[in-house]
Amino acid sequence: MKSGKRDVPTFTNKFLIIGDQGSTSRTAADRVAAQMDAWAAENGADFILSLGDNFYQDGPPSVASELFNERWRDAYNGDNLKDLFWFMSVGNHDYYPYEGYEWNEVARTTVPGEERWYLPWLWYNVTLDTPAGPLDLIIADSQAARKNMNDRSTMYEWFQETLKWSEENNRLKIAVSHHPGRSAGNYYPGSGTIQNNFEPYLE
Repeated sequence: MKSGKRDVPTFTNKFLIIGDQGSTSRTAADRVAAQMDAWAAENGADFILSLGDNFYQDGPPSVASELFNERWRDAYNGDNLKDLFWFMSVGNHDYYPYEGYEWNEVARTTVPGEERWYLPWLWYNVTLDTPAGPLDLIIADSQAARKNMNDRSTMYEWFQETLKWSEENNRLKIAVSHHPGRSAGNYYPGSGTIQNNFEPYLE
């Protein structure tokens, strides 16, 4: 599978985080997008970090799927959002119906003219230059971990090595995935897969 890797811009330290944003209801998505746009107008924002489930109920069936416009570009297009760069991650709905649709989101990164969508692989890390110093953004694929798909053992090795290198070099770091390791909400107490395979490296 071809990587979608390409260069990323330089950022400061203000950004928005959103997950489960690929709603089939544009009414709901539009309300969330309006609040995001208002926050960005007041505070400024350099990029958006997606925590996955970029589409419902299934992922995009092709790299040219209209879902990229309907559920993403046209939904989050306020004046203060429409030019922001998105660091994407994937969730379980991006995998559905388990026909490789998650890879269409990776391939979208290299579509000519697609400057805002960034998902170079199902798991990846990038270093951002910020006023506080280099920030390592580490994005894992929790669905691959939960379902033992897409070479999860390699992802575990990458996650451990990336965190170790970042720690040894005294870097700022943010590590995320779609499924929470700990939760006090509907998914209490959190994902056992995340707790067992990712959390030991975060301690």
